[in-house]
Amino acid sequence: MSAWRVPGLTIVLLWLTSGCTSPMKIDVGGTCILNSDCNQGLVCTWGKCHDACHTSADCPAGQSCVTSKDQSNVCQLPGEMYCIYNHDCPTGLICGVDQKCRKQCQVDVDCPYGQICTSEQTCVELNHSPFVLDGGVASAGGAGGVNGTSGASGSGGRGATGDAGVPDVPGAQPDVPINGTGGAGTGGTAPAGTATTGGSTATGGSTSAAGVSSFGGTGGTGEATDSASAGPAGLAVIHGSSDYTSSLLSLVDPATGTLVHDNCLNSGSVAPQLSQALSGGVVLPSAPLPGHPLVLIDSLNSALVWLNPTDCTVVRQLSVGTGFKAFPHDVVAVSPNKFYVTRYMTNSSPTADPSDLDEGGDLLILDLDLGKAVGRIDLAPYAAGGVGINPNPDRARVLDGKIYVTLNNFSADMTTQAGPGRVVVVDPTTDTVSKIIDLPAFKECSAIVPVPGQQGALAVACSGFFSDGADQINSSGVALIDTSVSPATVAPLMAAAFGRPLSFADLAVVSSTLAFIIVTGDFSGTAPDQLWQFDFARGVPQKVLDASSAWVLGGLVFDPAAQRLFLGDANPQSPKLHVFDVTVSPPAELASLNSDPAKGLLPRYLGLY
Repeated sequence: MSAWRVPGLTIVLLWLTSGCTSPMKIDVGGTCILNSDCNQGLVCTWGKCHDACHTSADCPAGQSCVTSKDQSNVCQLPGEMYCIYNHDCPTGLICGVDQKCRKQCQVDVDCPYGQICTSEQTCVELNHSPFVLDGGVASAGGAGGVNGTSGASGSGGRGATGDAGVPDVPGAQPDVPINGTGGAGTGGTAPAGTATTGGSTATGGSTSAAGVSSFGGTGGTGEATDSASAGPAGLAVIHGSSDYTSSLLSLVDPATGTLVHDNCLNSGSVAPQLSQALSGGVVLPSAPLPGHPLVLIDSLNSALVWLNPTDCTVVRQLSVGTGFKAFPHDVVAVSPNKFYVTRYMTNSSPTADPSDLDEGGDLLILDLDLGKAVGRIDLAPYAAGGVGINPNPDRARVLDGKIYVTLNNFSADMTTQAGPGRVVVVDPTTDTVSKIIDLPAFKECSAIVPVPGQQGALAVACSGFFSDGADQINSSGVALIDTSVSPATVAPLMAAAFGRPLSFADLAVVSSTLAFIIVTGDFSGTAPDQLWQFDFARGVPQKVLDASSAWVLGGLVFDPAAQRLFLGDANPQSPKLHVFDVTVSPPAELASLNSDPAKGLLPRYLGLY
């Protein structure tokens, strides 16, 4: 099993000092206190040495000339550019609507030479604006509805003489020149997805407001004309190095089992692709997100990354850390513009100001029209296990208009104590917890999957608490939850039927009579990972596959359209995806797939999009 937990990070800061008789001069980006600490011609502001400037033309490529807190004009360092909130910016700058730190202004003379003051009261380059100033910014087309495809690109502004601009993406080359006088971009028309017997056409997106670089209008919801629904657009595969320090994304066509894009994006990708390179801890949402082709969860960087799977270009990168290491584990959407992010870690030292949303252990609410977090649902009151237990919200799913979130319930060190399993139910109309479903027989419950064909049914995988040693198996298993009755009922299937503890992360459900789960190996190497099938009618579980060793199987995904099961195998000697046809019994293993022939990295996590 290749899923992972990160209990904490240790950062070592080395401070170098030198004698007064022979001071060491500091270059651009180095820590300083006085101007004299820096090399000749540099200015010390915001605690770092900067290039001085008169206009942005004096700065290195990609940097802008900004006015510092002491009114010096300096070239903005890359680490000072991007933001979500004003407090993300250096003192004296504010977070602009394009998520860049900019000088606040009232009139043009408040800005460095060659910049003007926008209606948002921030300084931007004249003729190089990411806003609608001297030309319309072309919005992306309306997002496709559920089962739909993306709409056509929105038209650019009504430039009197110039061309339409391009969207301003964090990490892209800043301040792309645009000309002419622009107006509002028009949202694209989003056709519905093709169902088995066809689908109706969805209404196109609404018009994006002039003056703001955005995704464009929101697409309508595609509705199939019968109960059949279109399949997913594709299968995303996250690969990792053996030391978990880097990630690589490849894309697979689940209908044909063929590789579409190898090395679509990796930890070596930098601007203009990414403003922050991918970490070695990238995962994928539990389910496709309506209106969004592909979203990556960069857990170690506390960020979300939007990707266009057609050409592997990054559309957007958004921090969800709000000033601390939040370790997001999942994201769900109740509409194309409203996301909920499970933030696994609790901030041990939040500020006293609740408006900065830095407490963690919660569901962070994102408004994608505004491009920022707008609230949080505190899950700390719902942690199970007593004093000193954090909620550790993990995976989430939307079912019948409600959000179901699994809580891991660990002590702060994640090794001393674990409370019993619990699922909280969130009502997105009020953004409050409306119900609690306890799983008292289990610990460390994570993956949560709807059961096709059984109204209101959810299956939850629980591994048991690793620190319990030989007793771990006694709190491991699968919980079948029936939410169609009140209160919800829980039917446990204990891991004893499988002979070893189960994976908390890898559960695939085909129907109420066929499901798959990974049985984990052990560190001694005597017991390898295994793939098992079972049914919820308490039939005897059956082993499907033995892995080469322990801790190599992971990313179990079922595609209902293709009726295929996909499983990552991170065997270093032969990394691959196992593919099974589940329409026959027992499931038939098809030809395996090498999902990263270019780099040969190990498939760690799979997800449909």
